[in-house]
Amino acid sequence: MTHPEKLRLLCGAVVVHIAQLMRDMSLSGAFASFSSDKVARIQRAVRELAVTIKDDTFEADVVVNTLGDYSITVVKTMHGDPAVSADNQSFRVTSDFEMGDLTVDVDVAPESGKKETQVLQLLSRNPLAYKIIYHGSQFDVQVCTLRERLLANFMPVAEDSDTSKFLMSPMPGSVASLSVKAGTSCLATPALL
Repeated sequence: MTHPEKLRLLCGAVVVHIAQLMRDMSLSGAFASFSSDKVARIQRAVRELAVTIKDDTFEADVVVNTLGDYSITVVKTMHGDPAVSADNQSFRVTSDFEMGDLTVDVDVAPESGKKETQVLQLLSRNPLAYKIIYHGSQFDVQVCTLRERLLANFMPVAEDSDTSKFLMSPMPGSVASLSVKAGTSCLATPALL
């Protein structure tokens, strides 16, 4: 994936993230009926974002001009390939994407260039990342605030638990009794539990 493609994917992921925030705020009743209130709330939520695509993390400033019209400035590349620098590149992004749409159509116009329409597909969203198809490849794109990114460094790493001593079952429940004794050979037909 080329560097310009990563930046266009970044713009598309920010649009998806804003649509998800708008949906969450609408469902929680956080939006009043005035669109200016929506713009102000979304602006506070997405002011400074960290977007991670593969091994590159970008810091982006987002300005919500109106709903569906955003100015995104990639402030700096936080880590990744040092040859891939996107410092102070600006984009004008427009989209009418809403959660539930099959594709994400995003018009991306670099500061010094013509507008290009990018088409992405949102496969799923887990708590940490969006699964997005872009140019036929699937990417896990993490979008979070800079503060969330900083605090994630203090999260403990989950250890894999040893389940070798447990009998795992696809159904919930408890074993009340066993009909055979340890060491007894069994056939498939008699009841064991």
